Amino acid sequence: MADTLLQPDQYARTPVRDLLSAAARGLIGADHRFVRAILERYEEATPALVEFGLEERDDLVPLDLDILALFRHRPDARALPLLVEYFRSATADPPDELVEAFCRLGETAVVPLLELYRELGPENGSEVAFVLAATRSRDPRVLELLQERAALDQDEGKFLLEIHAEPEGEAEPYDIWDDYPETAGPRFDRLTLAEKLRFLDSPLTEHRAESVASIGLAHVEGEAQARLFQLAQNDPEPGVRGNCWSRLLKVHEVEEIQSAMLGRLRDPGAPLVERCGALIGLSWEAENPEIRRYILEFYGIPEARPKAMEAMWRSMDPAFAAHFPRHLDDPDLETRREAIMGVGYFRMHAEAARIEKYFYDEELRIDALYAYALAAPGKVNALHARQVLTKVEQLAGGLSLQEADLVEKALDDLLELHGREPIFSPDADWEDEDQKPPAAPKPGRNDPCLCGSGKKYKKCCGQ
Repeated sequence: MADTLLQPDQYARTPVRDLLSAAARGLIGADHRFVRAILERYEEATPALVEFGLEERDDLVPLDLDILALFRHRPDARALPLLVEYFRSATADPPDELVEAFCRLGETAVVPLLELYRELGPENGSEVAFVLAATRSRDPRVLELLQERAALDQDEGKFLLEIHAEPEGEAEPYDIWDDYPETAGPRFDRLTLAEKLRFLDSPLTEHRAESVASIGLAHVEGEAQARLFQLAQNDPEPGVRGNCWSRLLKVHEVEEIQSAMLGRLRDPGAPLVERCGALIGLSWEAENPEIRRYILEFYGIPEARPKAMEAMWRSMDPAFAAHFPRHLDDPDLETRREAIMGVGYFRMHAEAARIEKYFYDEELRIDALYAYALAAPGKVNALHARQVLTKVEQLAGGLSLQEADLVEKALDDLLELHGREPIFSPDADWEDEDQKPPAAPKPGRNDPCLCGSGKKYKKCCGQ
C-alpha cells in the first residue's frame, strides 16, 4: 500500500509501517486519526515504531518527535534501544520530550542509561547523569555515579543529588491528544507536482481543494493544465471548480480554456464561488470592459469582494489601486488579506506603515511580510533590498528561516521586475562569473510580463 493515497478511514487497517512512511512523505497528516490508528494496536505497533525510528532516513517530514510522543503517552521498555539512540545523537542538548520518555520508564531505563554513560564517559555524559538523577532510581549505582559527578563539579553534583533525593512520585499524565489536531491533511507544501496531481482524484473535497491551491502558477502547463481544466469543468464541488479556474490564470493561449472560463463567469446560474474563480483566471484581461465590469460588480458583493480584490491586484491595473487602502482595517479577514497584498503589489509606499501591525497577527503575518517587502519606500536596487530585509526583520521581531526566504523572494521578484539581478536567490552569488548562467532575456513588448500579471509587457512593467 506504499504507493496508495491513504484515506483516513483506511488508517486502522493499514500496516503501521506504511502509515509511518506515508506521514514521513507528507502524504497524510499527523492528527488524532493517525495517532488513534497506532494506539489501538499498540502492542504490535511498538516494534514497527522502533524499527522505523532506528533507520537512517532523510524524510520530508521527520517523525522523531511523533514517535517520542507515542512512547511518552504509553511508556514501553521495548522502546529503550530507540530512546538510547536518540540520546546518543543529541547528547549535547537532548529534547525535553526525550528526557521525559526516559523518566516515565523509571527503573527499566536505568541499566541502558548507565551503559550509555560509560560509553560517553564523564566528559560527555553530563546530560545522561541528569536523566538518571531525574528517574529518582534508588539503584546504588545511580547514587555512586552522581557522587562521582559531584567530585568532578561540585555545583553540578549538588544540583543532581538534590534532584535525585526528591521523593518519588507519579509523573503527571501526558495527554497526547492535546498536542495533535483532530484533523490534518497532507503536507502539500512538501509534495512534488506529480504527488499533488494524484490528489486531484481524491474522494475528499478538502484534499482536492488543497491540492489545487498548492500548485504554483508557474507549473500550470502540460499535464497539470489539462488536469485542472478537466476538474474545473467536472468536479462536483463549486469551490474546487472555482479554485481550478483561478489556477488557470496564466493560460492565455488556449482558446478552449479561455472560452470556457468566460462562459462560466457570464453564467448567472453558476455558483458565485465558481464565478469568482473564473474572474481571477481572467484578471489578466482587465483592460477588457466586460472583465472590468465584472470585477467592479463582484467588488460590490460582500461575499465576493475578497476575490474581486485579488483579481484587481493580479491585473496590476493602477486604476484599481485606490480600493486597497480603505480595506486595510476591514472587519472581514479575507478582505484585509487582499488589501494587504494589493498595497504590496501596487507599491503603495504611503500605506506600508499600516501593514506593520499585521506582522504580529497570526493569520496575516505571512501576507504582511511579503507585501511590506514589495511596498517599502526607496529606489529599487540591491542596497534597498538588503536594507528592507533588515528593517522587516527588526519590525517583525525576527524571522524564521521560511519567513526570511519569503521576504527575500519578494525582494528578488521586485528587483527582477525593475530589470535588476536578484541578490538572494541561490544563483545570485557566484564566485566565478564565467560560470554564472546567463540572465533571462528581457521580454519583448508583446510577451507576457515577468511580474506574473498576465498582461503584455508593453501594457504592464514595460510602460
